[in-house]
Amino acid sequence: MPEIKPAQYDIPPQVRNTNGSDGGVVLDIRRNKVFRLNATGALIFEELKNGRNVNEVSLEISQKFNVAIDVANNDVNEFVAAMLTNRLIKFAELSR
Repeated sequence: MPEIKPAQYDIPPQVRNTNGSDGGVVLDIRRNKVFRLNATGALIFEELKNGRNVNEVSLEISQKFNVAIDVANNDVNEFVAAMLTNRLIKFAELSR
């Protein structure tokens, strides 16, 4: 039986982002929408963009900000849900 791994996400081609010391900005150039992210949101977005899954990102957030893993996991999942709703990330294509 194959191992079931947590989902990974891709950034759609029409989405761009940039980060600064106080957070980041995500731009959907097709829909002409701009989304501002705080520093934590910018870190989560960047980690998802780099191919890390929710569990990996949650662990990093937990360690970096000294919060319980379940709190970090809940926050990361809420962020991912908002990004999916706004079509700023999508589920990664499975390679066959």
